[in-house]
Amino acid sequence: MTTVPPVCASSDTPNILRILVVDDEEADAATLRRHLKRGLGEQSHVLTHAFSYTEALIDLEEQGFDLCFFDHHLGHRTGLELLQEARARGFEMPVIFLTGFGDEETAVTLMKSGAVDYLAKERLSPEILVRSVRYALELTQSEQRRRRAEKALIEKSIHLDNVLRSATDLAIITTDLDFVIRYCNPKTTELLGLPHASAMGRSVHDIHHTLAVQESAVVAGIARVRQQGEHRFEIQTENQGGLHFLDARASGVLDEHQHLVGYCLTVRDVTERRTLLHDLEQAAQKAETANQAKSAFLAAMSHDIRTPMNTIIGICDLLALSTPGAEEQEYIERMQRAGEALLSLLNDILDFSKIEAGQLQLENTTFDLPELMANALEILRFKAEKKGLTLTLHIQEEPPRLVRGDPDRLRQILLNLLGNAVKFTEHGTVTLELSRTQPGWVALTVCDTGIGIPSEKLSDIFQPFTQAEASTTKRFGGTGLGLSICRQLSQKMGGEIRVESAIGAGSLFQVTLPLPDADPLAPSDPAPAQTPTETADGMQKRKLNILLADDTEENHFLLEAFLRKTPHTLESSSDGAECLAKFRKGRYDLVLMDIQMPVMDGLDATRHIRAWERQNKTVPAMIVALTAHATREIAHQALQAGCDLYVTKPITRNRLLEVVNHFETMHPCTSPVV
Repeated sequence: MTTVPPVCASSDTPNILRILVVDDEEADAATLRRHLKRGLGEQSHVLTHAFSYTEALIDLEEQGFDLCFFDHHLGHRTGLELLQEARARGFEMPVIFLTGFGDEETAVTLMKSGAVDYLAKERLSPEILVRSVRYALELTQSEQRRRRAEKALIEKSIHLDNVLRSATDLAIITTDLDFVIRYCNPKTTELLGLPHASAMGRSVHDIHHTLAVQESAVVAGIARVRQQGEHRFEIQTENQGGLHFLDARASGVLDEHQHLVGYCLTVRDVTERRTLLHDLEQAAQKAETANQAKSAFLAAMSHDIRTPMNTIIGICDLLALSTPGAEEQEYIERMQRAGEALLSLLNDILDFSKIEAGQLQLENTTFDLPELMANALEILRFKAEKKGLTLTLHIQEEPPRLVRGDPDRLRQILLNLLGNAVKFTEHGTVTLELSRTQPGWVALTVCDTGIGIPSEKLSDIFQPFTQAEASTTKRFGGTGLGLSICRQLSQKMGGEIRVESAIGAGSLFQVTLPLPDADPLAPSDPAPAQTPTETADGMQKRKLNILLADDTEENHFLLEAFLRKTPHTLESSSDGAECLAKFRKGRYDLVLMDIQMPVMDGLDATRHIRAWERQNKTVPAMIVALTAHATREIAHQALQAGCDLYVTKPITRNRLLEVVNHFETMHPCTSPVV
């Protein structure tokens, strides 16, 4: 059985087809109901029967219907009159006419009046009926879609026209494929002097002719639009207001099938913007010139400004050696601190100015990277020890000893970062770490256990004259230039700097730089300085058996790396007891003894070694005390225990070679500190 596809009715109940049958014959209406039930099958439907013209109008007013069947003859009225009355009242539902006296002329009249179908009662069947219902509903839905689309198109067209007319600063012109104008908005008259009425149907050549644009430029522009799909150009025009600059853009217009159907030209007056940009460029150029002059002056005056401060600090040092009284000593120390602080500020400002002026030149020489790092730590050791801090050097893998780069600028970066770490750390440790990131690149990391930096300030601390908190300058001093200089130097050297920190959790600053390995004797560099016992190939004149006692793994690794290219042998132990046991079993020329160790410290181990030597009447070994805190008290204790001299950690390669040289020329020394 043929059935009608489910249709959403006009009522609030979905998928129920509401049908009105208007017929003054009960028998005919019953037959229609029977045929509809068979033809519609499972399609839910509600059928309402009206027996008269008046009753039908009442039902139409009170209910909504998806489909109507009108008998052509309704007593003294007709179904055609009912259809005309329904349409006059605004009812748009499809209507199928039924008649027992059908003829072609009547059918044509009814169809012209708005009926969707015409059925003869004597030939009515469920199949014919359901076909007519389906056709009526599909036709109605199609018409509804068409009306909605038409309405939307009209609304869109009105909206677009309003938008184009409201584009107060933009002239818009559309053309066909031959560049004949089909539309232009009111702004076109103002910008191009082209009245709307006379513009329609004219060629864009006329516009360019009016604006005195060269014909060759017009032809070239049209060719570019056709080839590339768009073209942007500038038009200069002059009117009573003076010279004007117009920014124009031509592009192709595509239809829904992506076929080219015309072109669109938009024109905007950019005279004011060009004038503003020109003024801004001039102001910026003047500011840049003034800034460069200021930076160049400070950079040129660098030596003259630094020299007096160095002289003042030097005189303070000389005064401190002249055994002044307690009061004078306090004055001198205050002068020294103030002078050093002022010199630090001057150095930061002058270095920053030199960078800003572009007068900073980088060197590219060979230098010893671990030695440079250890020296940087040594410079800050006194300040760290005064605060009770521990400075450590950690190297994650075999260090690149000789590298190429700018050692002075790298030292400046490290001193800035280490100086900040010491300044902002009240207790704990400051660690300088070296690691490789990839061949030819190293990462230098400074970690501390200090006050930390708020997370919201991390993005600002590399800005000039910026510190994490307003109270920082008052409490710790400084210009806020150090980290900015570090960042600019890192970038100038081809690297970068980053930071990780949190309040109360310390800070981590890491500088990643390209420092390629260098040959020990690169042709472009002089031979590295040698200690008296070191030959040109880095070998020592005499082979020594060395015993190291240190509970820090990094120190074992570092000293092994320093001695790797020498003939010396190095034996390691992690505490005093192990060192003593190995010394008794072997024969060692030199013992490097850490003072602070677990189980048995270095002083006790030294006393036991000296006692064993006396008991066994052996040649005394040279014992060097290693300590992170070089105080007079520790020095005295080390000498009393039997050490020959002591060295502050971390020990550098050059200092280690000095110790070896001291062994060969060993004699009573008045100053045991190396």
